[in-house]
Amino acid sequence: MIRPIDKEYVQPTQTSMDYEVEIFIPDFGGMPTLPTPTEAPNTTAASISRVQALGGSLTETEMRNILIEAEWPEELIPEALSVSYCESKWSPYAAGDSGASVGLFQLNKQTWFHYFGYNPEDWANPIINARVALQTYYYDITRGQPPWKQWSCKP
Repeated sequence: MIRPIDKEYVQPTQTSMDYEVEIFIPDFGGMPTLPTPTEAPNTTAASISRVQALGGSLTETEMRNILIEAEWPEELIPEALSVSYCESKWSPYAAGDSGASVGLFQLNKQTWFHYFGYNPEDWANPIINARVALQTYYYDITRGQPPWKQWSCKP
């Protein structure tokens, strides 16, 4: 489950070109507890395998199943479908901004994956990309920013 981390804020420290970052996501009492996925992972795994083998895009049903497995709340799934379709046409291998924005949600490869503890090389994994997108969405709204601030496409 994705949950806020209960730690004091720690400023990133710079050592040469490397950064140490501790994640701090404040819990203002408004951050929802994410639901348990309800769809069978075998369906999602088959979808991912098909797209990896053949290229192309996911179907709406496949994308919906990925969002469920990535623990998106049901009420946000229509918005997530809209934004991800606009950003990537549901292609896990989409890359924009000269390769800086990647995957289904066109996330900045050098920022958000590291920040939330994921390997940036896993950007094309649809479930990981969707989980990082959800955490990015929560990052903004818990700081008083508008929903979908990080994306060019809005629902």
